[in-house]
Amino acid sequence: MQANKKDRPIYERVAYEIAIQIANGQYTEGAKIKGRSLASTQFNVSTETMRKALNVLQEHGVIVIKEQSGAEVISKTKALAYSEVFKDEVALKNSFQSFHALLDESKTIQQRIKKELTRLQKKYDINHSSTPIRTFDYQLSETHPLVGQTNQAINFYQLTGATLYGIVGTITLSSPSSEYVFQPFDILYFSGDDIVMHRTTEFLNGLK
Repeated sequence: MQANKKDRPIYERVAYEIAIQIANGQYTEGAKIKGRSLASTQFNVSTETMRKALNVLQEHGVIVIKEQSGAEVISKTKALAYSEVFKDEVALKNSFQSFHALLDESKTIQQRIKKELTRLQKKYDINHSSTPIRTFDYQLSETHPLVGQTNQAINFYQLTGATLYGIVGTITLSSPSSEYVFQPFDILYFSGDDIVMHRTTEFLNGLK
């Protein structure tokens, strides 16, 4: 069959194809349609399916079924009209399916947006909680008392609660070891909440 209308019953699709053949002049008005022959040779459907297809065409005034002579074409115009109605109905159903698909896609996108907003809200809440974790830095002067001392000698975490996670100076260190010796103009990078930041700054300033 030429038309691919798999969302419609087979007998309706067969009726559509026969109507197209009539509209195209393959069957003229007054011509006989041999249902049994078409069922097996052209459409590969059962005789019951063909009977239903011909009944549809008769209901739409395309053919007339006579007991003795079988199906006879009576209106090319109505065959064309039926084929157009069939195509319009299929197109309309396809449109509904497309809209449903868009709605499903929209729901998926909304769920993703909601999930991302929830994640951002949690991150915001953490960053703006009563004890938010933040990073801060402190640069040693050339004569700061810390210069020349090891990281182990000054245990920042025990004294201030701050975590020293990086140093930028003559070299750049991430997670400096306890043996590191502080150098003039080192920039020390810490993490901790606001209280820890103030405590660490006061401690370092107090060493001057």
